[in-house]
Amino acid sequence: MIQKDFMTLKQATREFKKKFIIKSVKKYNGNVSLTSKKLGITRNTLIINIDQLGIHKQIKELSKHRVKRSKKEIALHTKIYNKNLLLEAANRFQKRYMIKALKITKGNEAKAALLTDVHRNTVINKVSWLGLKGYLNNLRVQRRKARAVSR
Repeated sequence: MIQKDFMTLKQATREFKKKFIIKSVKKYNGNVSLTSKKLGITRNTLIINIDQLGIHKQIKELSKHRVKRSKKEIALHTKIYNKNLLLEAANRFQKRYMIKALKITKGNEAKAALLTDVHRNTVINKVSWLGLKGYLNNLRVQRRKARAVSR
């Protein structure tokens, strides 16, 4: 029943963060300072994330090919966001990932915990924090109906 090729929640979130940061740095032309401002985090936090995720070489490569921009272009891109966009994006990703795990396990939180390699209480908390209670209840109703039909 449990899929062997399904990544753990931690692994999947790590891969998502790698892609998100690389894409963001690429979007801002290799400028780590500007990227951190746009993501709503400090430059130091971004650099720590880059080191922890092991993408330092890719980011360094992007920074080498930076194109000089005019002051006007820089002014257009320097609006600082108060929100932590990296955290928000990771939460949206985790929500989609938890939905996928719950769908595969037909709403069974214990099996979803095994599938994502987290504790069952973590799944219960994620369902609550990510606003998935209604979705989980619908899956449970479907599971009960399927059981009633098979009897």
